[in-house]
Amino acid sequence: NLRRGRSLLVVTNDNQYTLSSTPPEAEQTETQREASRPLHARGGRPVRKLSFRRPPSGVAAASCREMLGMTRLASSVGSQNFGFGGAFYGQPHLSRDLSSSSAFPVHQREQRARTHLHSADLFDRTSPVQKARQAWTCTLPAALDADAHTLVSGPPLDAKVKEAFEAGPLAQPPEVQKKLEALFPATWGFEYTEVAPGPVEVDGGEGSRQRVVTRIGIVLSGGPAPGGHNVIAGLHDFVKSRHPDSVVFGFMGGLDGVINKKYKVLTDELMNQYRNQGGFDMLWSGRGKVNGEEDLRKAKEVCESLELHGLVLVGGDGSNSNAALLAEFMQVHLPSCAVVGVPKTIDGDLKSPLIEASFGFDTAAKTYSELIGNLCTDINSSQTTYHFVRVMGRSASHLVLECAMQTRPNLVFIGEEVDAANMCLADIVKQTADLVIERLHAGKRYGIILLPEGLIEFIPEMKVLIKELNEVLSANDGKFSPDKLTRARSVWDYLPDMIQDQLMMDREATGYIQVAKIATERLLILLLETELQKRGYDPDQWSFMPHYFGYEGRCAMPSNFDANYCYSLGYTAGVLAEKGKNGYMSIVRNLDQHPSLWTPAGVPFTKMMYVKQDAQGKDFPAIVRSLVSLDGSLFKVFCEVRDKWKLKDLYRVPGPIQFAGVTADEPCYAVMVPSAEDLLAGNDPRANLTCTTGVVEKDLGTYSSLQQQRLLYRPTVPPLCQDAKARARPSKQMFCRDPYTQRQVLMHYPYLSNSSLFFLHDVCHDKYIPPIGFGVRIGLVFISRQSPGVANVLWGLHERLKLVQGKCIAFFGLNGLVDRKFLQIEDRHLELFKNQGGCELIGRSTSHCLGSREMQEKVRQTCEAMNLDGLVIPGSAFAMSEAALLSEYFLAKQCRTSVIGIPATGSNNLSGELIETCIGFDSSTKVYASLIGNVLTDAASMPKYWHFVRLMGRQPSHEVLECALQTHPNFVIIAEEYGAADKTLLHVVQDIADVVCQRAEMGRNFGTVLIPDALLMHLPNMKILLAELRSVLKEADAKGEMKKAQ
Repeated sequence: NLRRGRSLLVVTNDNQYTLSSTPPEAEQTETQREASRPLHARGGRPVRKLSFRRPPSGVAAASCREMLGMTRLASSVGSQNFGFGGAFYGQPHLSRDLSSSSAFPVHQREQRARTHLHSADLFDRTSPVQKARQAWTCTLPAALDADAHTLVSGPPLDAKVKEAFEAGPLAQPPEVQKKLEALFPATWGFEYTEVAPGPVEVDGGEGSRQRVVTRIGIVLSGGPAPGGHNVIAGLHDFVKSRHPDSVVFGFMGGLDGVINKKYKVLTDELMNQYRNQGGFDMLWSGRGKVNGEEDLRKAKEVCESLELHGLVLVGGDGSNSNAALLAEFMQVHLPSCAVVGVPKTIDGDLKSPLIEASFGFDTAAKTYSELIGNLCTDINSSQTTYHFVRVMGRSASHLVLECAMQTRPNLVFIGEEVDAANMCLADIVKQTADLVIERLHAGKRYGIILLPEGLIEFIPEMKVLIKELNEVLSANDGKFSPDKLTRARSVWDYLPDMIQDQLMMDREATGYIQVAKIATERLLILLLETELQKRGYDPDQWSFMPHYFGYEGRCAMPSNFDANYCYSLGYTAGVLAEKGKNGYMSIVRNLDQHPSLWTPAGVPFTKMMYVKQDAQGKDFPAIVRSLVSLDGSLFKVFCEVRDKWKLKDLYRVPGPIQFAGVTADEPCYAVMVPSAEDLLAGNDPRANLTCTTGVVEKDLGTYSSLQQQRLLYRPTVPPLCQDAKARARPSKQMFCRDPYTQRQVLMHYPYLSNSSLFFLHDVCHDKYIPPIGFGVRIGLVFISRQSPGVANVLWGLHERLKLVQGKCIAFFGLNGLVDRKFLQIEDRHLELFKNQGGCELIGRSTSHCLGSREMQEKVRQTCEAMNLDGLVIPGSAFAMSEAALLSEYFLAKQCRTSVIGIPATGSNNLSGELIETCIGFDSSTKVYASLIGNVLTDAASMPKYWHFVRLMGRQPSHEVLECALQTHPNFVIIAEEYGAADKTLLHVVQDIADVVCQRAEMGRNFGTVLIPDALLMHLPNMKILLAELRSVLKEADAKGEMKKAQ
């Protein structure tokens, strides 16, 4: 009953799944519910969303129901996050099965049955999220969800298909057709065909389907992509539907597994473990290819020995080109075995009029867009940083274009446009510098810049440089001198020294330059800093930060779109193989429709190919690789809006991939091309809510569907927080266990110690006090890095003060606190910031300075002048230390303002006996754990990589420890452990090497290592080195020689 994720499962105490009853909140009246909803949700204002075009009434109605919202939960070994959001009233609600304890208060029921859907147990390879996804059932197109199938080809097909072969990238000139016919005489001339429901074949006069045993092999080739396991699942379910004795053979490690006859027989039990899971780790992938007729002969012998009716090859343009060669050979020597291809690549470079999307693209784009959206929120909160983001996609810029439309950055480089405009590297740097300076004049020292992984290879002059470098290195036995460059010397001299060294050191085994390893984002930053200096600007006034998003997206758990798409592709491949359609690629069209209305089809390899020439001038066939079309509708609508993105901060936060709810089935923009209004603030007059009073201007029209959905969520709070007569009362004393620390506290905080007497305070109901605190005025200021959830701190403070008729004063950072720049919070100010990331309404401080007496006095004057009863300071351990100093100063000066601290930091460096966790730690570690889980799956899918992951955490290793418990990597470094053992960096390297060697002996040349950001700061010998380096830099700075010292 888990069709399309309508049912939401949870884990009970006995590790079973259950769907709980409607929550108690559902008993509220309609009036109460309406009053609790935000303004933009009332009066029929809809939540803007982009979703599939729905089928007509009565068609797949069960597949079209709205599903409950789900938010992110962390991944386990190799999984994308899967989470549960707030349930809407009147719909089933996720929680543990607490029916047996319903008489207990809410907080006691939560203690009796703690929900931990977050990750797998420490010795379990599958998280509850993965288990729930394993049970999720994909939706088949109506043409496939039939008892029998037939193939339709010829004139009845629509004109769009005919046009695809006569114009555009699939059009083949007569001379190309002639060459292809010579290369593929046996498979040339096949026609495009579509799958349709067919008449049920009868057996023995009965109306049952004829039962035919089918034996099909499948190969995963090339880099992993989300949804590969669902291709296998679709094929497996198809052959089992034909006969229970049908078999799917999974060849291990790509085409090499076929040639060497390494395979596993797929059982129902094995298949069920991998349904809707990310990665290729079920069969592994490989980059083997057909190297001559000997490989073709071996593959044919293996297929013949296993009596295969078909061989399905899943891969990109190169893998499907190999499939075409196999199909040609099989057509002559083993016609009973049909070779069928399936288009796979997250780069999107198989896109064509017939292949509307390659599988994995949707999930990868959404994974990267989530991270870019988080960076957009980060810069809106701090307004101090430029993020340069390089997105995977070496051969084409489809991914970076999709991510740009999802997040609306300030500047985007499209490789194909750079090539067509014949732009040089200096042009790109100049364009970037123009943007940075223009935004500086607008008062904005922050921004987001996106560039594709293969940007360098699109720059014409860089192509010349790389070609000449390879020629020089080849002619001089790997030795290089810049003087030998004749055509590209000026480009070489323009490159920073670091990039020159990288080009020379990171070379392939053949000696050629590894262009893909050039960190383009770092290159652009270095050149930008030089350009700004040339223009008379000090680059130190900006902060530039590089990012590369690549392997994190290749093995994410597939989105609903990719899960359905891949399942349909696998099912279609089975139909084509059963019908003997050798030399065809399985495709699914009309992807902008509901999945039940998709059109499964097959297109001959030879109609998707063109003829290339190798280095020796010899012709060879290859599947057409599609680049971003500069005349396409998607690029044109992007050109309409990108100039508006430059100065207007129209950032959009897509959020994590959802598996249920109103946002779960949204396809990517590459499938459903948006309008220019969709990429700006929209044009719906009913959703024109804006906020112009904060540090950034926000418009509801720029919000993603998930952001808008989160605005409607009302967090659950303890009942005492809603009690107007609740007050904090002393409960018990708690002293420092260490006598020395206790003495230091008494010495440095005498007033604070005397005032509190080290009493803890509990919030309780006090029936003797009046419920209204007239004139209560509480201020709030963020003085640390923003952490997820701090916006709700401001919301919660406002709600509490509104309950007692008080006022909430929000200051714009420490400078706002000193200069008395503030916002007196009203309901309308918070409408667009509830349950959102960052602190975009009032911003945060960029420095800590409350330790100085001068600053403390200025803050005291502000508090007294504004008659503040309290000042709330959310922040990290350092911020809490500053809050303690400020409180001590206030008491010494007899200032009546109470200072209250709130532990808010993703580093969780305030956790302890009294503080179980800090605000933001849960959300941030779930984001990290999701990416690490994806990387773990990637390592297991192509077992040849070791991934070293460095996690944020300047002081403690809490993030690393939590993510390790979530994802179970192969080696985890806890900095405090090595520091306490007085170990050196050499010990760290030796420990990692031991694990690598041990796994190599087991035949596992892959793995993942987690490293805390502040590892070196905990190693005693490195502390000494860092102290000396700081001393050298300080001395150089005093002499004005900092640049030279650096």
